[in-house]
Amino acid sequence: MAVALSASAKVDQLNLNDSSAAEDEHLKTPTQSSVQPTEAKAKDPLPDAATEQSELSSQIDDLLNHLTVKFGRLSGEILGKIDDMSRRLDTLEIQIKAGQEKTGEGEQGKEN
Repeated sequence: MAVALSASAKVDQLNLNDSSAAEDEHLKTPTQSSVQPTEAKAKDPLPDAATEQSELSSQIDDLLNHLTVKFGRLSGEILGKIDDMSRRLDTLEIQIKAGQEKTGEGEQGKEN
């Protein structure tokens, strides 16, 4: 049992040493060397953020240019198809009128 007491006493002593060391660290004022790493970390993300922002902007510009070209091509195809349909309708209308005129002449000839 003496061994158990001495072991628990050592644990208690270690706990006291750890807590006093933590209190000492907490009470210390920040030194110049302890402040610099956080400032260095704060400075590093800024250039990365600017680089990421410029890369994102570049990718968006490329995407917009690609979509503009694609839209222009698609718009041209649609307008071409509309023009083709318009010509076909004009041709069909002319053929229908010509067919009606022939039918009208044929019916007039039968009546006489």
